[in-house]
Amino acid sequence: MIIIAHAPHPVAHGMLAANLARTAMTEGSCVRFDYDGKSRLVEVHAIGLGRKNNYLLRGVQVGGEASRPLPQWTLFDLSKVEAMFIADHIPSGAPRAGYSMGDKQMSPVLTEIQS
Repeated sequence: MIIIAHAPHPVAHGMLAANLARTAMTEGSCVRFDYDGKSRLVEVHAIGLGRKNNYLLRGVQVGGEASRPLPQWTLFDLSKVEAMFIADHIPSGAPRAGYSMGDKQMSPVLTEIQS
């Protein structure tokens, strides 16, 4: 198990989280992390860069704490992720119905699940 707690710089932190999320997506596993003070369990669908050159993750939150009913599509800024790890005992259901490749919030999309 690899855990990302904090990196010294937000871009470096986002890159580490993006690499871990990419591994989970490739292995067909979910990722678990803390975001905005809440624990999340997420199926990774796409990883890319945002307008501020920050790493982003598009995924479906399937577990953990949420303000809306689950499952729900969410865009996460990976510089804000804490304590990320691959939940290799929880298989991902990606790709989910409703996913379309080429996320418009990312430029470029670095990697995404094949639908």
